[in-house]
Amino acid sequence: MFAGRYAWWLITVSAVFLLFLLAFDGVAWITVAMSDCAVGDARCFELNNWLLGVLKPVLCALAGAVLVGCLILRILYLRFSPLWLVPVLVWAFAVAIALRDYMPLWHGGTSIHALLLLLPPSLYALLALALFLCFPLEDEDMPVQGRAAPLGVVAGFAALICCLQVVATATSLPVMLIRVAHVNELAGLVAALQKLLVTFLLLGNGTLIPGLVMVTLFALSLALRIVRHEQLTAGHA
Repeated sequence: MFAGRYAWWLITVSAVFLLFLLAFDGVAWITVAMSDCAVGDARCFELNNWLLGVLKPVLCALAGAVLVGCLILRILYLRFSPLWLVPVLVWAFAVAIALRDYMPLWHGGTSIHALLLLLPPSLYALLALALFLCFPLEDEDMPVQGRAAPLGVVAGFAALICCLQVVATATSLPVMLIRVAHVNELAGLVAALQKLLVTFLLLGNGTLIPGLVMVTLFALSLALRIVRHEQLTAGHA
């Protein structure tokens, strides 16, 4: 997927995702108001619950999956290292868990301020990577681009730390392993690993500062990579 098509899909699907996420409550209200059920009827309650509790999450999940798919196709098209697919999937998982746990989002009464405070720092890393991929990077494999490799190493290191922070703060991960895969031993190992990561990554008091620092380093390295890419490309031309 080349840059122009990727950017079009990214903008379009992002707009659809935000529409489903933030404006679907109004659609549900209009649908219930136009239905033939009386006010206070149990059928209206069931219809409203189905629209907000079932249809809205499904639509958001589909739009989110398409967004992640766009990033994956762009990375594969550019022939970047497949390792870059790992942070994309990990960060998308973190954002999905955060949205899933914010119950007012699926039953009306959404507070944008509370939602922004709830979202993990990995969301901003995912946004930085998505914007980075909008630039024409098709000549990244040219020999002249090798001089920008140190910036790629810094970005990779920051992405690794961001992924470890997601693992450290995913408190529901051991429970999911027990309920879905029924692997109690692995769940215990993951819980022990999370405790070590929380200490190592300075996340013990629940602060978001270490995560935001790594996201800032990641975004800055990508921005410098774009600047360096343009300079090398212009000089090579």
